[in-house]
Amino acid sequence: MRMIISHRHILQILVMWAMSCGFESWGAGYEHFDRDILPLVTANCVQCHGPDEEARKADLRLDQEESVKNVLTEILERITTTNSNEVMPPPKSGKKLTDQQKKSLRDWIDAGAPWSEHWSTRPLQRPELPEGLDVDDQKWTGNPIDLFVLAEMKRHGLKPSAPASARTLIRRMSFDLLGLPPTLGDIEKFEKDFANDEERAVQSLADRLLNSVHYGERWGRHWLDVARYADTCGYDKDKLRPNAWPYRDYVIRSFNQDKPYAQFVQEQIAGDALFPDSADGILGLGFIAAGPWDFIGHVEIPESKIDGRIARHIDRDEMVTSVMNTFTSATIQCAQCHNHKFDPMTQDHYYGMQSIFAAIDRADRLYDANPDVSRKRRELESEISTYKSQLQLLESEMIHAGGEKLASLEKSIRDLETATALKSRPDQYGFHSDIVNQPDEARWVQIDLGQDWKLSQLILYPCHDDYAGIGAGFGFSRRFVIECSTDESFADRVRVVDEREHDVPNPGLSPVK
Repeated sequence: MRMIISHRHILQILVMWAMSCGFESWGAGYEHFDRDILPLVTANCVQCHGPDEEARKADLRLDQEESVKNVLTEILERITTTNSNEVMPPPKSGKKLTDQQKKSLRDWIDAGAPWSEHWSTRPLQRPELPEGLDVDDQKWTGNPIDLFVLAEMKRHGLKPSAPASARTLIRRMSFDLLGLPPTLGDIEKFEKDFANDEERAVQSLADRLLNSVHYGERWGRHWLDVARYADTCGYDKDKLRPNAWPYRDYVIRSFNQDKPYAQFVQEQIAGDALFPDSADGILGLGFIAAGPWDFIGHVEIPESKIDGRIARHIDRDEMVTSVMNTFTSATIQCAQCHNHKFDPMTQDHYYGMQSIFAAIDRADRLYDANPDVSRKRRELESEISTYKSQLQLLESEMIHAGGEKLASLEKSIRDLETATALKSRPDQYGFHSDIVNQPDEARWVQIDLGQDWKLSQLILYPCHDDYAGIGAGFGFSRRFVIECSTDESFADRVRVVDEREHDVPNPGLSPVK
């Protein structure tokens, strides 16, 4: 997994990629096809004459070379005719070719209709190495890729830069591999070693930097970007993820351990199945859960509602997209709505992958650094599950044997427990937090009866609220005063109830007289 990549290496990789595509595929005819013809046909024709059998018209495909070359003459006639019943695209489609687009099609057909497959489907080709390089050129090159870089530079009249000095080289390598500058002592030592033996000094420096714990911190962050890692969930509430960091440390440690890439991939996709006795087999799964997560859509909105179902679909799409984009460099998410245009991936493939993640939910998960502890935990959990099943069977037999008498006793017990719970939870009732900020804050309510009444008795009726398990007694104050008056100014008020000295027990739904 370890690499040393400089800007020069990146340029080499890009040039090598271009060579692998083959220079002949970049000729004038092919360039014209890729730039003008393919986008034109895709935008205006493929919807009705493409891979979708149900939408296909006239049993004609214009996304395949053999099919297109059988109808070249008809294509020219259809795009140039003035007959509204024959012209293509048809007027009802809302699409119309410009004069320049028609000319491009005509020029392409006149050139023999050269066809170029999409670059992603072309086989790799090994190009011939550039020739005509002198001795000084060959001294500069260190591998065959350098030959292509140098040939392109010379074509533009450019020359390679002079070799970097020892001081410049150690700074570049230190920043590239660790993201940190070298110390003054490191620079002085490297300059001495470099003066004696350049190759050995560079190799020794590379080994030292790669063995530093900071290497994984520097390069692991690139993988964390790929994994969409964050310490918060994103979306509206952007809630903190207090237990996200173990996956971050797992990635850093994997880079520093030079873990085989194949194992690194397996741990992150199916670590619990492939490496159940290892901590990394669990920690690696953090990759699947590292991306954004809609707390509101998953926790506060049930899946029975449309918004809840949409949130879960988006979450599964995020998992599928992350796996495929990261490990195959393929944008399979396009296949949510249509078969992929250039890759052999259909909607069936996409939703088949979604089904793999359909039973997954994001949650905190226990893991053990010691494999023996992990194995023992699974054994105990299995035993607990067995005992629970046996207990449920015994309870079922007891209920059946107890009959109506046992059912009546259990109901009485539940009623007593409910009444006791209501009295022991004074914090479950009181004024709503939207009305006052603190439970001990003074507040009052005035009721106008409309006319004078002779009152002989006051009865307070508590209410009930299902939200968040508040239950009976919601809205009933623990301490209160009731005063009456016949004057609008409340000047002649008379205090008829005073419960300010002691908390009033939660009355549940029982009237208070």
